Amino acid sequence: MGLNREDSEPVEGVPASSQIEQKVRSFDARLDAHSAADYLIFSGIPADQVNVVGRDLPLDSEQYRPVDAARGRLAPGWVIAVTVITGAWVGLLIGLVASFFVAMIAPGINLVALVGGIVVVGTIAGLVLGLKIARGEAIRRELAVTWHTADVWDVFVRGDNARDARRLLVARDHANRS
Repeated sequence: MGLNREDSEPVEGVPASSQIEQKVRSFDARLDAHSAADYLIFSGIPADQVNVVGRDLPLDSEQYRPVDAARGRLAPGWVIAVTVITGAWVGLLIGLVASFFVAMIAPGINLVALVGGIVVVGTIAGLVLGLKIARGEAIRRELAVTWHTADVWDVFVRGDNARDARRLLVARDHANRS
């Protein structure tokens, strides 16, 4: 994955031009390259066609090039749902532990109401956290792994979307200058 692989095996029924990864832009900083990749994905370029490749590594062999391959993005609704469910489970766990100690200290207390109240608090806390995460840039909206530091980061787009990707990045640059 990553580099311009025109010599790769053709896939039957898929035009050759849609299998070639083309370099769209180079960046000096990894975060700038990932920002460009995020922008392309949010602009409609399929996530599985966008790669960020580090090059000019301080290594002896070229086989150690790291590749950050976008595999999709996390939808804000999914993040909120997961944090709400997690908050409810954590609330249930804390409620059950607390009910054990409360039952020993004050046996007359309604334990179901205690556990239910703590579950509700955990659910609300999960919702608030999910909304905060989904609205901010705290989550990576793509799945990627990098093990080495490169001097230059290239954004590659596979297939016929490379021309559109270049156009989108030029438009983004003009909008940022204004």
